[in-house]
Amino acid sequence: GAILENGEINWDCPCMGGFQNGPCGQTFRDSFTCFIQSKVEPKGSDCYEQMREWSQCMKDNAEYYDKLKEKNENNDEDSD
Repeated sequence: GAILENGEINWDCPCMGGFQNGPCGQTFRDSFTCFIQSKVEPKGSDCYEQMREWSQCMKDNAEYYDKLKEKNENNDEDSD
């Protein structure tokens, strides 16, 4: 899964969908790490800035992420 037994994030997990790489990989990692480490309720509400930066990066790189989404959807269909 996304979290290893020792509590560290498993960046190699296929469940990440490839978002941890590519042009927005670092902003994804920052926002995901913030969410996982968040102690406030609702969980992740202290991660707004990191998530906003990731969202903006995804918009700025829409062509790359549209192709990644299509690839992930095709992989999901193959595993049915």
